[in-house]
Amino acid sequence: MSKKAKTRTRKGRVPRRRAVMKPQGPTVSAYQALVVDPCSGPLVSPYGGPRGYITRFTSDITINTGVGITSGTLQYFPGVCATLTTNNTSGAAGALVQTASGPGAAYLTNTCNAVRAVAACFEVIPSGASYNNLTGEIGFGYCDWNTAGGGANVVPNNMFQLCTARSVLSKSMFEAKWTPGDSDHLYNQINNGAATFVPALNSLRGLLLCWRDCPANVGLTVRITAVLEWIPDVGQGLAYNAAPATPVDHRAQVAQIAHRAGTNWWHNLTAGAGSVAAKFATGVAHDAAAAGRYMIRGGLAKLASRAAPLMLTL
Repeated sequence: MSKKAKTRTRKGRVPRRRAVMKPQGPTVSAYQALVVDPCSGPLVSPYGGPRGYITRFTSDITINTGVGITSGTLQYFPGVCATLTTNNTSGAAGALVQTASGPGAAYLTNTCNAVRAVAACFEVIPSGASYNNLTGEIGFGYCDWNTAGGGANVVPNNMFQLCTARSVLSKSMFEAKWTPGDSDHLYNQINNGAATFVPALNSLRGLLLCWRDCPANVGLTVRITAVLEWIPDVGQGLAYNAAPATPVDHRAQVAQIAHRAGTNWWHNLTAGAGSVAAKFATGVAHDAAAAGRYMIRGGLAKLASRAAPLMLTL
């Protein structure tokens, strides 16, 4: 028999193909990736109506400063670019709420006609404290403007009752994510820095930070990040997008994140670095930054195959 005849395959036989295992698991929408990671997620908006420009803004502030200051509160309302702050001598002492402008206000004041919030977060670092002298408690929660608006007298111990996430202060970074409320899909006028500023919609949702019993005059650095959608003012040389956007149910999208990743997905006060990776591997992502990177690379991310623990801050 010839060599050619020996190597000939049987007629009609199809070579067996090697099976390839493909990762399976839930997918992440672009907006979900942004809510989980406002600092680097894809710039998208879930809202309907007039489509504006979407921009990411940041600002750094220092709290717990001043002689005898050990406690306080910080409310941030991205939908109107406003912060409400108190500096208290103790958790039981009252102090007046001070109103100031938040991230993006300096740019948008003379540029935009109206604004609405898409995503936001707090990053808190006890930069002024050492490992040996840091004491106290920190808490995160949600609020609206009616909770304690500008000029109100606020007691931190009372505001702590609104904090669903609490922890002792330590030399590490604490993080919390904002999620939109029922009225945040509406455009608003931004805060102009006036102490008497009151938004047209008092039901706008804010992100709340409380701290108490920290060493006196030991600064806590807070980085505030906001992703805002805004409509340009006339005379800015920016065209107005006349095509209306098709809305998605943004609250349902956020609910899906909570359902898949656990009820504490929006903060890191009750999760260590290792447990966070395991939590997100079962749902949205094991790493907030990875979710944003996957979305940018195209398509919906399948994250179930990436379950190795990482040192995370989320």
